[in-house]
Amino acid sequence: MQKLLDKFHIIDTIFWIVAFVVLVVGLLLPKTGPYVLVDEIFDVLLWWLVGLYLVGKMLIMRKDGTKAQRIGRIVVGIAGIVLCIWTSRNVVVDMMTGTEEVILHNIQVSRYQGRAGILSVHYYLWGVDGTGNKVRFEISEDDYYQYKYGGTVKVIYYPKTDRVSAIH
Repeated sequence: MQKLLDKFHIIDTIFWIVAFVVLVVGLLLPKTGPYVLVDEIFDVLLWWLVGLYLVGKMLIMRKDGTKAQRIGRIVVGIAGIVLCIWTSRNVVVDMMTGTEEVILHNIQVSRYQGRAGILSVHYYLWGVDGTGNKVRFEISEDDYYQYKYGGTVKVIYYPKTDRVSAIH
């Protein structure tokens, strides 16, 4: 029994190291640019790791406990699978359909600092499209300092994830 527990601790440790690496790489990838979908994939990969971890834990413990506990584990396992599929849907659609373009007029940029500190700083590009709708995209810090108020830009973006591939 002790060997089995040691094996699970090793697997858990490897899992948390992989999850940490995926998190760090996701934080370091650019928020706009040609590789923006790679950043989105790393975000989804982190959710997949969590979902698969839940499913794996439920499979390991599937025979232990009462019938109600086993049913609860099945429900948690199914929730893990649903989590994986749900977080992947927009990225998969964007990979299949590609980018779209929009011309924004009267652009503005804004900065939002969340409660969590430096990792929760978000930069946004706002503008009015050709139909008069106000549109907002999250951009990188470099783009925030590059664009001025009131101009016109062409934004190439992925429509489901609203990630900006290029700004001209």
